Amino acid sequence: WEENVLVITDVFSKFTQAYPVSDQKASTVARVLTEKWFYVYGVPQRIHSDQGRNFEGELLRRLCELYGIEKSRTTPYHPEGNGQCERFNRTLHDLLRTLPPEKKRKWPQLLPQLLFAYNTTVHQTTQYSPYELMFGQKPQLPVDRLLGNTREEKGDVSVEPSDWVAQHREYLARVYVKARGHLEEAAAYRRRNHNKPSPLLPVGTQVRCRNHFQGRHKVQDLWSSSVFEHRLSIVQPSFSTCVGV
Repeated sequence: WEENVLVITDVFSKFTQAYPVSDQKASTVARVLTEKWFYVYGVPQRIHSDQGRNFEGELLRRLCELYGIEKSRTTPYHPEGNGQCERFNRTLHDLLRTLPPEKKRKWPQLLPQLLFAYNTTVHQTTQYSPYELMFGQKPQLPVDRLLGNTREEKGDVSVEPSDWVAQHREYLARVYVKARGHLEEAAAYRRRNHNKPSPLLPVGTQVRCRNHFQGRHKVQDLWSSSVFEHRLSIVQPSFSTCVGV
């Protein structure tokens, strides 16, 4: 019974696959990487992961050495260092929540459908679907078949393979330039927000506090850039909270 999911995502195209696995052993990770990714999509230049033992052990080191892959890792307690994968994990959780109750226990069988929906949806950052950036063409969706919106090949069907490759390469070059521009704009926006200085709050300053945890009242650790102790204007005891500014 699969209780874990190994998520692999391409940083540039955002193309992502998730593989149900029964454990988190290094041997399992190595097998999925080679059989499900290397032999299907090709060998990557670099693998970036967290510092889990299954990614940092001798087996993965030798695997990367065998295939000539550069291995990098996040810093401890800093999930933002692998933010794209962490963000997809939240997206995958949201997708799984959409399943009806009677199908939730069958999530491993339904995972390919959810991933296809994700990969064929236009990504907010690149303005292209991960599928199109990965394979160099727009996906043919099941609904297109139902509506009769199938692509018709135009021109001479006996076109030379070299001519088709040249046209395909030219198309990919245009798409990649546009996608890279969108990625650079998004990165610059994130840098501006991250480097924005925190406002100074002298003692006695009245502030408004938004309670993000109303409803479920679940206590959890908060990691943030600033910690403030504040007192409500009404008669309430003071308490400490982590406030991101």
